[in-house]
Amino acid sequence: MHDRDDQVVDLTGAEAITKAWPRAELLRTEGLGHQRILRDPEVVRQVVRFLAGPPR
Repeated sequence: MHDRDDQVVDLTGAEAITKAWPRAELLRTEGLGHQRILRDPEVVRQVVRFLAGPPR
């Protein structure tokens, strides 16, 4: 996850992690900044879905 309005962590770091980590996906958001991204209901849903993995 990375928000375009994040003033703490640069997008370049998130992109590098995504490229280096197999099966990683980068979800970009806008308007959430560095901390609100953690409390956004849609972001949380997508993280849970990703961690749960594909349907069995």
